[in-house]
Amino acid sequence: MCKKFRDLTDNLEAMLHESIVKIGYVKGQPVGIYYTEDLMHHLLGADEDLTALQRLEEFAKENQSEWGMISYERQKGRYKLTVPAKGMAYVYER
Repeated sequence: MCKKFRDLTDNLEAMLHESIVKIGYVKGQPVGIYYTEDLMHHLLGADEDLTALQRLEEFAKENQSEWGMISYERQKGRYKLTVPAKGMAYVYER
């Protein structure tokens, strides 16, 4: 794991774990997590949306073997990361 993505990875794992604890784990189900612009910029060490989107692309590619292909998009002042079923299984099993 690349050190520059450690904050985002740790935060995403914690959010997914909390989701599993609160609403349960459904095998084969992807999960969407929303982040405010400020938080995403902080977690990625980015200071603007373009840089953040570039880093999210790198993050998704780097973690594809463990998580599957995480999709991401910017929506109305926030970011949505969708973790596929493979990523949910990865977090659940850890």
